[in-house]
Amino acid sequence: MKEDIEEKAVQLYINNLKFIEKKDKKLFDKLKVFEEALSLGHIKENYILEYKETYFDIYDKKVDNWYYSENSLDYSKRICKNISYEASKNSFKSFYEFHYEEGLADRTNELSILSDAVLNNAPIVDYVNRNLPDEEEMKQIFCYFIFGVGLGFHIPELVNNIKPKMALIVEPSLEIFRLSLFLVNYERISTKTRILFFVGLSKEDFYGEFRTFQDKTFLYNQYIKFFLFSKSCEVYFDSIQNALISQAHLMYSYERELKSIVRTYNYSQKHFNFMDIHKNQKLDIFRKNKVLILAAGPSVKKNLDFIKENKDKFIIVAVYNIIPLLTDNDIIPDIITQYDEDSKDKILNSLNRVKDITLLDNSLFFFSSHVSTKLTSKIKKENIYFFNAIHSSKDSIGSLTGPSIGDMTYGLMLLLGASNVYLLGLDLALDPDTGSSHFDGYLDNKHQLKADSSKEVTNYSFHKNIIKVKGNLRNIVETIPIFHISIVQMNSFTKKYLPNDAICYNMSDGAYYEGIVPLDIEKNDFTLFESIKKDEKRLLNELKKSMDTISSSDFSDKDIEYNINKHKDSIVLEEKIKALFIGIKYSTVSEFMKGIERCLLLLSEDLSCNDLKRVLRNYYRHNLPYICHLLNIKRLNNPKKHIKTIQKRLFTQISKIIELYQSIVKGGMTK
Repeated sequence: MKEDIEEKAVQLYINNLKFIEKKDKKLFDKLKVFEEALSLGHIKENYILEYKETYFDIYDKKVDNWYYSENSLDYSKRICKNISYEASKNSFKSFYEFHYEEGLADRTNELSILSDAVLNNAPIVDYVNRNLPDEEEMKQIFCYFIFGVGLGFHIPELVNNIKPKMALIVEPSLEIFRLSLFLVNYERISTKTRILFFVGLSKEDFYGEFRTFQDKTFLYNQYIKFFLFSKSCEVYFDSIQNALISQAHLMYSYERELKSIVRTYNYSQKHFNFMDIHKNQKLDIFRKNKVLILAAGPSVKKNLDFIKENKDKFIIVAVYNIIPLLTDNDIIPDIITQYDEDSKDKILNSLNRVKDITLLDNSLFFFSSHVSTKLTSKIKKENIYFFNAIHSSKDSIGSLTGPSIGDMTYGLMLLLGASNVYLLGLDLALDPDTGSSHFDGYLDNKHQLKADSSKEVTNYSFHKNIIKVKGNLRNIVETIPIFHISIVQMNSFTKKYLPNDAICYNMSDGAYYEGIVPLDIEKNDFTLFESIKKDEKRLLNELKKSMDTISSSDFSDKDIEYNINKHKDSIVLEEKIKALFIGIKYSTVSEFMKGIERCLLLLSEDLSCNDLKRVLRNYYRHNLPYICHLLNIKRLNNPKKHIKTIQKRLFTQISKIIELYQSIVKGGMTK
């Protein structure tokens, strides 16, 4: 009897491997490598699958204990009985809550679509909030996370009870997951729901996989329901929270994208220089000289003496907000970078703190194409070179974006050919002495942050919760979620743009970056570095001469054709969207949801107006999940009436976006 059970288990294991090989080749390869390592004795088993009279259990050799210590089948059935369909129970919330005063949503027709997205989301968000019943019991759970596998008996139980469209199986231990292959028929489960495996992943890899999942399935994930079988999976909860609060549309909403397009076209029409970074230019001046990138982390102020002593040995590239600190210490950056599009007067704080603005006459300014005119009006036009912030007014000159100006400055300099790069002040970690995110005296109070040790999911903060990461000069440093995004971006820029024959050193006492060499200033000698001739505007002239080879200040014939095509295709897209929201009367929720899905699919069509498609997708990310959630509530009265109202409100806001976009692009259709 026991032999028959074991033989069936082995056969099921073989069948599961065949299924996983087709379903998830990466996971299959990891399982095969694990098997080989076991057979060769390179690793030892930590867990043993045993049959105990009437049931299977797992013996944990490390702690000398049983995983279940009771009938594993009975236990699995028992814990799966009380599954809640209440939206807020056992779920991650993928949105920020907003509540509006009575009547505000009806007044948004008077607002420009360039007003704050929170206000322009009111027609949908407020309508949904006011029509949700007190008990938000869902009709269907679309995506269901199962955290922890064990022997896996609870997985078919959950799938049979809930019937989700997608089941996401999470297990940190590849070894434990492997044991479940002897007992659970994953192929049979896949006939009832789509399975996605998150098995044996590091926190970083899980973060990436979860972000990809959320980007593809956001429509149905206002609330992400889960079942926690094993607390070992809680190691991923920080990654989930980081991914949810750093969703692109939350970090950079659609009205900001539209403002960016407006300013980009305005600067182009005023004949400012725009650099071409599409071709990954390799300028000799950056390739042959050492480049020192200075950002606003705590390390920059602590190492001012080093910068002063060696300022003529590097091309100094500094982020805009640290200009007062540098100029007060007789350090004049050769290049100053800025990305923030803030148009309030505080954007001039850094410039106003410079005692003599003529000190910057020999500096170039590399600005994103959506920086405020309040800033550019204070600087010599011929010293400004724009890079496209997000969307382009010209054909094929590339764009650059990122979480912060520090990581973007690094990426930009690599694109321009810097091959011997030194980083200082790009800590992206908290000062070990003060807990501050930036140097003492940093001007931008919005970014001078302190950490919060709270780990409660409900209190999770993008700007305050502490995360421990690998350090550059120390083993471990403390950082915060907003910095973690920049760390990921730094690693991405290095992989994409740092050539094999180039090298980058990180001298900051902060986070470690992959592919960048840690360098302790106090333990290294810089006296042998050659000086760069900067007197009599020599370096400035060389920099301008180099930048002029990759820059243009006019619309070319190709650029005009590019904008004509964008405008024409925006009209095509508008008509197709109009047909879905004005030309059809939906009589059921399922019909309307198919219309919503078709509306999203339109954004994948081959149309020249890619920037408009991105802005619309951003708007959809803010609003469509609310609609889907409302229409998925069991006790919703008269859904047909809600659909009619939502159709009208949704199309009104979409039309405002398209209308503004078309008026902007017209500015690039003539010289």
